[in-house]
Amino acid sequence: MAPVRVALLGAGIYARDAYVPLLLRQVPDDLQLTHVWSRSQSSVNELLPIIKESLPNVTAHWGEDGLEAILSNPDVEAVIVVLAVQAMLKVVEQALGHGKHVLQEKPVGCSFAEAAEAIARYRAMPKALWNYGENYRFEEVFLQARDICKNLGKIVKLDLVADMAMNEENKYFRSDWRRDAEGCPGGFMMESSVHFIGALRLVAQGCGCGEPVLASGLALNAVPDKLPPPDTVIGWLKFESGVPAGVSFTFAALQVKWALRVIGVDGTLEILRGGGGGHRGCYTLRYKTPSMTDETEVQVGFTGMERELRQFAGQVNARKRECTADASDAAIRAQPEQGARDIAVFEALWRSSKQHGMPVVVETMD
Repeated sequence: MAPVRVALLGAGIYARDAYVPLLLRQVPDDLQLTHVWSRSQSSVNELLPIIKESLPNVTAHWGEDGLEAILSNPDVEAVIVVLAVQAMLKVVEQALGHGKHVLQEKPVGCSFAEAAEAIARYRAMPKALWNYGENYRFEEVFLQARDICKNLGKIVKLDLVADMAMNEENKYFRSDWRRDAEGCPGGFMMESSVHFIGALRLVAQGCGCGEPVLASGLALNAVPDKLPPPDTVIGWLKFESGVPAGVSFTFAALQVKWALRVIGVDGTLEILRGGGGGHRGCYTLRYKTPSMTDETEVQVGFTGMERELRQFAGQVNARKRECTADASDAAIRAQPEQGARDIAVFEALWRSSKQHGMPVVVETMD
């Protein structure tokens, strides 16, 4: 089947560094980039020369008139929305209203309430496809871990540690929209913790733990001169099965250290990245089950974004052939509800901190 004709809506750092290389080199057989748009002419003009080296026929648009021109164009089948979270849902809903299939970069909204309201409106619309771009839910390492966890016996606990270095050397450090405390509550922590929570939820579901239902957290702003609050959150989650998970996130660390551990009565599993036995350029997966004499260790590369783009193209083409919803595991992982649930967990941890660590219920969708 011919590639899905797609427009890229957004010309910021992540659109340029993550999406454009994939659209130009990894997935052009699935997705054909035909248009690029930004809210400002200067941003799209900076991005366009990079794209035109490989795709000289791509056209550039900007502002409200440019967006309307793309959404009204019958040759555009789908859009990829990569904007500041404050502007994202409005554009997503405009695109869906024009019947365009949408892949939206995380986070799905500024808050759980905002995301849940948008999803409720979407579910009542004629069914254009809305996929949520959370690449951790498509990373091979977490999918492998989800399957391995089934062999660990009764799960005792999970632990997630994400020590991140958000300093002057990080290209996102001066991002204005992540520092907008009113428009993006939780700032850098909310915008990135949905990655970590998404991975934890995916693996926990593989363990039979269900969803997080209760949260307790303590948050602080360790470097208020550099980062908006909170830059550190420590706490625990209780899953539907009763299994607990420790969580520890900070953006005030000197170096990256990422670890997810699952402890069962019959085995253990650990995923590492960065310091403390991991690598920056890939994930390290270690595990031991009852059938193994020694612990197994493998290195797993980053494949999540390419997988989710190909999944999106496949779903769009399936809609064109059958006009039916896809109930596969991958399709469920791409639903915007997943993004809303990730935000709900972060908000519960932060809400608990404002109540001095008192456990609070994680919000759910109706």
